[in-house]
Amino acid sequence: MKDHHWCSHHSLDGRRCEDSLTPGFNLIVLDIDGGIKIETVELLLKEYSYLIHTTKRHSAREHRFRVIIPMNYILKLHEEEFKEFMRNIYEWLPFDSDTDTGQRSRKWATHEGAEIRTNAGEMLDALLFIPRTSKNDERQQMIRNYQDMSGVERWFMSNIGDGNRNNQLLKYGLMLVDSGYSLVDIQLKIDNLNNKLSDPLNADEIDHTIMKTVHKKYYQKGGI
Repeated sequence: MKDHHWCSHHSLDGRRCEDSLTPGFNLIVLDIDGGIKIETVELLLKEYSYLIHTTKRHSAREHRFRVIIPMNYILKLHEEEFKEFMRNIYEWLPFDSDTDTGQRSRKWATHEGAEIRTNAGEMLDALLFIPRTSKNDERQQMIRNYQDMSGVERWFMSNIGDGNRNNQLLKYGLMLVDSGYSLVDIQLKIDNLNNKLSDPLNADEIDHTIMKTVHKKYYQKGGI
């Protein structure tokens, strides 16, 4: 669609200002302005539904795109509540997003030549990010528990549960491949994260399953 603009909230009179907006939204928009590849974001958000579209400034060297993620509830938040909600989203993400775009009245531009990618997964649980709720309190406590970790490490730690340690550590390794790490560094980072688990995988399982797949992708991408 060419030369159109849109907001995540409905306007009563067509004006894009806070006093004209009707509370009620069921999606979030993330503005990614370089620093991470689309393929890496796709891997990290694999469990969720999303639509990704590139912007006019996107290039093979600098990935610039937007991620639209639907939520499982329609929320009615006032201006300051919405800003706090979006700050919680940015804190949760394992990658950087433009934090200056977290306003209800934010205008988003369409791009006729955009590359579009979609995924059908789970709806994002909005309750995790609503200020002053038990789920948000639990999420923030998890961040405090893992405060010595990077955002990416926290992301995988929070998603590791019974029966999925191998899968999550593999995703972590594949993400590191996409991010340009060497095989030596990838092995060290996987081992380090595994050792932080209450029930870590044994070294043989990592070497014979996770690293085997990591090596394959690494050389497919032209690693040496």
